[in-house]
Amino acid sequence: MAAIDRLLTWKAGRRWSSAPRTRNWWTIPALNDEIERRIANGAGRGVPDLLRAALGGKTAARGVSVAAGDGAKERRLMAAGLVRHFTLYEVAGTRAEAAREAARRDGMADRVEMILGDAFAAPAEPRFDLVTWDHALHHMMDVDDALRWSIEVLRPGGLLLVNDYIGPKRLQFPFSQVRAARAFLRVHAAVLGDVALQVRRRTPVSHLRQILRDPSEAPQSELIPEAWKRRTVLPIRRIGGQLIHLCAPPIAGAVGETHPIYDDLIAADAALADTPDGSHFAVGLWRKPG
Repeated sequence: MAAIDRLLTWKAGRRWSSAPRTRNWWTIPALNDEIERRIANGAGRGVPDLLRAALGGKTAARGVSVAAGDGAKERRLMAAGLVRHFTLYEVAGTRAEAAREAARRDGMADRVEMILGDAFAAPAEPRFDLVTWDHALHHMMDVDDALRWSIEVLRPGGLLLVNDYIGPKRLQFPFSQVRAARAFLRVHAAVLGDVALQVRRRTPVSHLRQILRDPSEAPQSELIPEAWKRRTVLPIRRIGGQLIHLCAPPIAGAVGETHPIYDDLIAADAALADTPDGSHFAVGLWRKPG
């Protein structure tokens, strides 16, 4: 690994070791449920049901997840009987320890291998039946190389699953998206108050601040669809999320995490989902030939 890559990995690890809990779309039950429904093609709940359909009643023997955080998403798949064993990679020490402790608490200590370090440092060998990226691929400095590695470590017949953010890199939103979010918030100003300006457009200063705050935050998120198609020859499935992503934090700050306004937000977001930049989220599922 080059010196700059080691520095960025260290910086990201420091950032995620102390990252505070924030209100966002995934902490709001109505919005999280809606995104889960979209992930599962409207016929289930999120990644577990999408994976269950792909496995066809089988269990993946060995899975791997990079930037796994505290491992909650992976334990969810194991608890559902979809994956027998997971190897988890993480660069933030506190999160890696939280993953180990949670695995012990849930009786999964012998089913989880937690590795604090760089997943790409060791030679890639085809030893996994599942590679999953759940809102983690967009943290990679080179998303195409991460997908190349993912395919190399899969056994023939193994599954590659991506559920991720594909919106503007570094969370630097163009004014067209900011304008749409502000318009929704202003329509609901009687409930929300004056929160529209909390959705900010990109500037050179905000771009630099984001890099300094966390160099791993969406450095190549916009390139994920192209990289996915290059590696799998399949289009990634876009599931909307532009308005949900931008509007959820100011709405939650104004009315909390349960309110009828979230139904209006879901409807407005769905109306934008098929527009060119209406999707901040996408899902891909691919089986390695063999």
